[in-house]
Amino acid sequence: VQIALLNNKGLQAAYADLGDASADAWQATLFLNPTVSIGTTGIGTPELQAYEAIEGLVTTNILALLTRDKNIAVADARFRQAQLTAALSTLQLAAETRRAWIETVAAWETVGQLSQAQAAADASSELAAKLGETGAMGKGNQAREHVFNAELAGQAAEARLAARLAKENLTRLMGLWGADVDYQVPNRLPNLPKTLARRDSIEAEALKRRVDLQIARLDLEAVAKSYQLTEATRYVTDLELVAGAETEREREDHDTKVETTG
Repeated sequence: VQIALLNNKGLQAAYADLGDASADAWQATLFLNPTVSIGTTGIGTPELQAYEAIEGLVTTNILALLTRDKNIAVADARFRQAQLTAALSTLQLAAETRRAWIETVAAWETVGQLSQAQAAADASSELAAKLGETGAMGKGNQAREHVFNAELAGQAAEARLAARLAKENLTRLMGLWGADVDYQVPNRLPNLPKTLARRDSIEAEALKRRVDLQIARLDLEAVAKSYQLTEATRYVTDLELVAGAETEREREDHDTKVETTG
């Protein structure tokens, strides 16, 4: 499980999504920068400029300032949802890896047991053939021994294939490749506990602690906050405050008049 948590690419992608949600939440807390612009206009040729104006504007979005708290609340809900999504992916990967390890060990334990049975069946089939040569065993009994040996050989081959597939699934979950796939698993599962753990109110505890239900609640909360934000801004989508200054220069017979307005 530890190897899977370190190497699994899907889990790394889930934590990358968490980083994106964190960046979005941080961005929502920042104020929008005002827009500053400056320009010049003029009438006449460059040699005989009769009129020239210099304009400067500072623009800021008032609506973004008014809805800042709601935007932060929505981004915070989405960030907490991404946190739980990453936690859910971690728990799912751990559970799947643990289950895959149990299935792999169980499959190889089955192979070992069938191999022992196969050895005994080979000896029994060979003994039946010897007894048939002496006349101590009939052809029917010999055929049953040979058929049982063949069926057991087929079951052992199927068990070996299932064990290899189970190990490949475990390898995929652990994110191993190359020379790292040449690892060994135990030949048998641990002994079962002598007593079973008893817990009360399991259903209530499961409903309280299930991460997917918490994600669904946060998703509902984020949708509700987004709806409230939409209701507040659906009639006015853009509201800006503009402050500007303008300086004009007029030339008449080499005289210059300057007027400034704000």
